[in-house]
Amino acid sequence: MKLRRVLSGLFGVLVITSSVAAPHAAAEACRWIAHDLPVPPGAKNVEIRASSGDNTLIVGWHGYRGLVWWNGDLWQMDEPPHGASTNVIPWGINNSAVVVGGLETYPDGGGLDRRAFRYQYGQYQLLQTASDEQSVALGVNDNGDVVGEVWKEPNIDWRTVVVWPANGPRKDFERGDAVGISSDGKVVANTRLAGDRIGWVKDINTGVKTTFQGPFRPMRLDNDRILYSEGISGGGDRIVEQGLDGQRVATYADGTHVFGRTSSGTVFGAVSSGVAHLWQWGTHYAVDAEKLPSAWYYGDVTDGGGLVGTYMDADGGRHPARWFWCA
Repeated sequence: MKLRRVLSGLFGVLVITSSVAAPHAAAEACRWIAHDLPVPPGAKNVEIRASSGDNTLIVGWHGYRGLVWWNGDLWQMDEPPHGASTNVIPWGINNSAVVVGGLETYPDGGGLDRRAFRYQYGQYQLLQTASDEQSVALGVNDNGDVVGEVWKEPNIDWRTVVVWPANGPRKDFERGDAVGISSDGKVVANTRLAGDRIGWVKDINTGVKTTFQGPFRPMRLDNDRILYSEGISGGGDRIVEQGLDGQRVATYADGTHVFGRTSSGTVFGAVSSGVAHLWQWGTHYAVDAEKLPSAWYYGDVTDGGGLVGTYMDADGGRHPARWFWCA
C-alpha cells in the first residue's frame, strides 16, 4: 500500500502511555525498553533521519530509499522520478507527511547531480534550482515552507541558505548551514566566520535578523527553541537552549550532543562519551537501556515521554527504534 493512500486524510495521534521518569522515581525493575520499528525484509542498516513536530511521523533511510513510519507502521516512499538510478536522501518531515530532502543522480557525462525535493502523496516535486547549482532541502514547517541550501560546484562548502515557500519563488539569504524553519517563518542557521560559528535567525516575512555567538554543531530547532552545544571557558561542554529571539533560556551541564526538547522542558541528548542522557528537574542522568540510542544519528523526545533514535548492534548494523519507560 502506497504512502499517499494512507496519509491523504486526517492523521491519528500517537498515544504514548509512558512518561519520562526521574532517577529517584525509577523502580529497580524499570528501564528504557527499545521497540524496533519495522524495516523492509532483509534490511540491516536503517536509520532515522527526522520526525514531525508531534512525532507521529518518522522518516528514515535505507539503501538509498526513503521510509516513513506512521504511528509505528512502515510505508515505503514511491519510486523517484528517474527510477533505480536515483538516490533518495530524506532530511525532514512535517505533521502533514510532507517529506523533504535531496535526490542524487549520476548523469551520463559523469559527476553527481543533487536536487532538493518536496514529496507528498506519492509525488516528488523538484525545488527551484538553477542549472549550474546543486541543492538540498533540510527542513519543512507545517505550512509547507522548505529550508535548505544551494551551492555551485566545485565549491561544495560555500553554501547559501535558501527557503522554498509553499507558495511563491525561492528566497535566497546568505552563506551558512541551514538548521530549520519555524511555522511562523523564522529560519535558523549558522555561518563559520574566521573559525568561529555565528548562529542566526531571520524572519522570511520581515527580513529581521538576530545573531548569536558560539553554536557548535549539531544544532536543532524543536518546539520553537534553538538547541546546541558550546564549550565552557576552563573546559567542558554544555547544551544551550534559547528562543527564536536569540535570548538564552537555559543551559544543561555536560551535554555535547543534542537531539530534542519536549514542550515541558525535558532535553534529550548525549555527553562526551556518546551515552544518551536526559536533562530534567535540574539534573541529568543516563538513559538506562540494553540497546542505547546512538549519539551519531538523529534522535528526539516526544511530549508523551518516548524516545526516538537509532541504535547499533554488535556488528555495526543500524536499527530504528522508539524507547518507552518500563514498557
